[in-house]
Amino acid sequence: MEKILYRSEDDGTTIVDYYVGPNPAEGEVRWYLFPRLPRGVDVKKGDEMGGLGFLHDDTRQSYEDFKRNPARDLSDAILRQVVQVMEGG
Repeated sequence: MEKILYRSEDDGTTIVDYYVGPNPAEGEVRWYLFPRLPRGVDVKKGDEMGGLGFLHDDTRQSYEDFKRNPARDLSDAILRQVVQVMEGG
């Protein structure tokens, strides 16, 4: 399943990347977040710090619901990419 980066946030300590994952096989759109590991922090320590360095499944919605009201704000370009993947274009 393809994941499309739609936003990144940097709070000065950790960068969090946000992805949308169109899943045509299941007829749903999945939302993910990925808090990156800070420099010098290993994966085990990141896990102890609340899951840094791991992709988190944030929420899911049906494609029909997504077309009416996406769960997160997306640019028009990202919306088009999701529709293209979902509709096989």
